Amino acid sequence: MPGDVPAPGDYDGDGHTDFAVWRPATGVWHVIPSGSGQTVAQQWGLPGDVPVPGDYDGDGQTDFAVWRPAEGNWYVIHSSTDQTSVQQWGLPGDMPVPADYDADGRTDFAIWRPVDGRWYVIASATGTMMVQQWGLRGDVPAPGDYDADGRTDFAVWRPADGKRPATAYCGTVLMQVSRSPQRIASTPAARVARPS
Repeated sequence: MPGDVPAPGDYDGDGHTDFAVWRPATGVWHVIPSGSGQTVAQQWGLPGDVPVPGDYDGDGQTDFAVWRPAEGNWYVIHSSTDQTSVQQWGLPGDMPVPADYDADGRTDFAIWRPVDGRWYVIASATGTMMVQQWGLRGDVPAPGDYDADGRTDFAVWRPADGKRPATAYCGTVLMQVSRSPQRIASTPAARVARPS
């Protein structure tokens, strides 16, 4: 339906991504598991929440989860136990960027703060906080495992300003993003500067 938010993930743990949406008006998740093909509906969340699905318990299945910007709370239904949990992490104005930053097979609670370009992550393996400054106001966070080491990398996309092309920054590697497909050669980190 119009207004639905895509929320794909492996909700049935069969190794295939399932089609899923979250409906902000009702807080209902609609999932078509690839294993059965039968639509599953799960109410979880309120209007104004942000869907943040991920495998928070490390059981190989995507968990239903939302982040509530007004209070900075994460609400998760753990698929392994059907138990719920609440984690306070973030402030109004932050952007949720959940991913596996510590390579333990579980999604970590993480936010990116646009006002100062800092990433704040709770490492699920240890419960410790990681803070990384990476990005500027106006950037768009784009976390992903760009170097295939099993850990999510801090990355931002810097939209074009009409004078320069769009740019993606990952670690200390700079990539130009063009409108036509092109191969990007790997560049030693020492030859590339961090964004300023």
